[in-house]
Amino acid sequence: MDAAYLNTTPVSTSVVRPGRTETTILLVYFLLVVILGVPGNCLILRVYWGKTNKSSTNVLIMGLALSDLIVCLTRPYDIAWYSAPLTSADVPNIYSRFDCWNNTIIGTSILITAVIAVDRYDCICRPNRRIMTYARARKALFAALSASVAANTPLYVHTYLGADAPPPLIVVMNALQIMVFATALVTILVFYRNVYLTIRKHVQIGAAPARSAQQGRTALASLAIATVSAMMFMHMNGLSALPTSNIDIKLFRVQTRLSNNRETAQSSDMPRSSRGVANDEANISENRQKRALTRPFRLLPPHIGRRQATPTLQRRTTAMLFITSVVFLLSWLPYWIFSLCNIFGVNSDLLLYLLNLLYLNHAVNPFIYGLANKRFRKDCRDVFRKLGRC
Repeated sequence: MDAAYLNTTPVSTSVVRPGRTETTILLVYFLLVVILGVPGNCLILRVYWGKTNKSSTNVLIMGLALSDLIVCLTRPYDIAWYSAPLTSADVPNIYSRFDCWNNTIIGTSILITAVIAVDRYDCICRPNRRIMTYARARKALFAALSASVAANTPLYVHTYLGADAPPPLIVVMNALQIMVFATALVTILVFYRNVYLTIRKHVQIGAAPARSAQQGRTALASLAIATVSAMMFMHMNGLSALPTSNIDIKLFRVQTRLSNNRETAQSSDMPRSSRGVANDEANISENRQKRALTRPFRLLPPHIGRRQATPTLQRRTTAMLFITSVVFLLSWLPYWIFSLCNIFGVNSDLLLYLLNLLYLNHAVNPFIYGLANKRFRKDCRDVFRKLGRC
């Protein structure tokens, strides 16, 4: 039986193993968890560790990948346990002590997943008033580990007392675990729902500017050409070209100069040396004006004409949130149903085997990132390319 089963049963000296068929299926399953989860989470750590931008999101993703990696690395004990009946080998029954470590790391992974949902909400829905920073993200990781330790304290006590542990301790242990999971689940659903609504709102607002981008460029280009022509005309005739509108686009700066007759009159009264200085200043001023007239300028503000969102982006975001939520919920659902059944004294062998699906959540996150994040796929290709050069 799996380590999670001992969370809901008193500590015993013997554990009943499943039949040969069930054992083979579980062996294949745990092998896949190790084969997919260990390199996948190592890849996540490698990709995000190499990023120069140490943002709160990167820290949380690395914390989640590390906890998932530890969960996957401890699965060889399950493989050895289920292999023992097939090979007639003797595996020490240390499930009770092993379970303390296992549950603590799994609980930490669940809480980090909830913190990531809060970080996504803070990043997308509150971009100008962010609460989550790099330092606070690190503190959040420590808080998640501390909360997991606190929630599993009854399990530590139960393991230490052994057969002398009071039966109500099991109920308290299950109640705390369900409370942690329910809190994380509600947090994930609520914050990701707000993220989805915000993205959808931005998509709807951004559709109109995207359709009228060409019209905006044409209108502003015509206005800019007319303004340039007028300012050049005024400049060539010695007039002052002052701004007459509040358009927030700097085309260039035109420096006025005195009329030719006035310059000639002033220069005739100057000494020869002063006249040379005046000519130099006039040449410098003229060169500046030429550079200003030929300097490239921007007709559009940066945000006009940019396709801020597309229906494809909306579909991908929806799919990412849907897949993440469904995988998290479905992989943990049998476990918590099994825990509730144990509280009310109902046993189910099917749920006992299906509760092992919870480990799937710790192995598939790299694939979800790869499907939903184009930048992550590019970073992974860069990592593989560097490894190929070695």
